[in-house]
Amino acid sequence: MRGYDDKLGVLLSRVLQKLVSLEMEEPRFEVLKETHERGLKNWAQEQPYAHAVYYVNYLLKEKRFSKQELLDTMPCE
Repeated sequence: MRGYDDKLGVLLSRVLQKLVSLEMEEPRFEVLKETHERGLKNWAQEQPYAHAVYYVNYLLKEKRFSKQELLDTMPCE
């Protein structure tokens, strides 16, 4: 094999350790959540080609949530 295949197990282990031990302050989480929500809401104003690419990817992937589905799961304030 060529490349870094022999180290993929080590990489996966480190990534999983970081995910499991992730700690985030509440204010930082709120900022990231608001940024994500704003991006979902502003998506309607994107260029038509961006919508075309999004829908092609959405239709081709078996398990994917639409932007509206993601937005609907965010709690209302």
